[in-house]
Amino acid sequence: MITEIVTFKLPNGMTHEDVVANFEKTAPNWKANPDLIRKNYLVDVKIGMAGGVYLWKERGHAEKWHGEAFRNKVKEVYGSEPDIQFFDTPIIVDNATGAVQKKLFEFANREELLRGWLLHAHKGRDRHDLAARRNNSYRYWLGVPTVILGTVVGTSVFASLESQQVDISFKITLGLASILSAVLASLQTFYDFGSRTESHRLAGVKYKAIIRELEQILTRPLEQLPKEDEFFDNLRKRLDELEEGAPVVPESIHRQVERRYDSIFFSDNVATLVK
Repeated sequence: MITEIVTFKLPNGMTHEDVVANFEKTAPNWKANPDLIRKNYLVDVKIGMAGGVYLWKERGHAEKWHGEAFRNKVKEVYGSEPDIQFFDTPIIVDNATGAVQKKLFEFANREELLRGWLLHAHKGRDRHDLAARRNNSYRYWLGVPTVILGTVVGTSVFASLESQQVDISFKITLGLASILSAVLASLQTFYDFGSRTESHRLAGVKYKAIIRELEQILTRPLEQLPKEDEFFDNLRKRLDELEEGAPVVPESIHRQVERRYDSIFFSDNVATLVK
């Protein structure tokens, strides 16, 4: 990520309110900007300076939106040329969300691109492994009580047939147990946790296959890494197809996995997260 600091001199007589009014006019445009991550407006009329601090995904985005047209607009409104500085932003501490974000990759070469895909594959595997385990747990939590209740209800029905007198409270309890058993069986059929478990398990297996392949490739020296565009295109298509065919992972699992990888720089460190 890139932090860009833009400053310019204010004309004599322009008040703080005047500057803020100009800022308010431009704020909606920056809010709608697809490349901008964050902007902080700056003003100090005592020293006659104003500007903004921008956070971009890459420097090219900043240069695209702060080209000649932007410079001319600043000169038209404030009567001075803007001064622009760029800084690499490797770490962001956000106390509002409690997050520490670290830059993972800037794909400057083939090795970093492969490492980026390896990291995404690790995340995909972890998401689907967790989802498979969770669905398997749900399958047992719902299936075992259903079997027990079904067995108890069936046995109790036969016992009541042999008895000459059956207490009314027993009949009510038996009826409620029968209803609960039917509800649990319906939920088990509706959610189909067994099928979901298998779908997530297979997706995790496919991600593991890609992980092993990438790890093997990355053992080579940089000069021996694949150079053909066809290789990268095929690998990208395999990842795209895997994403398209994989079952949806619950948002809670997605956030859990993202938190686990917050402090990862390169995928060499991913193995330390596997328990």
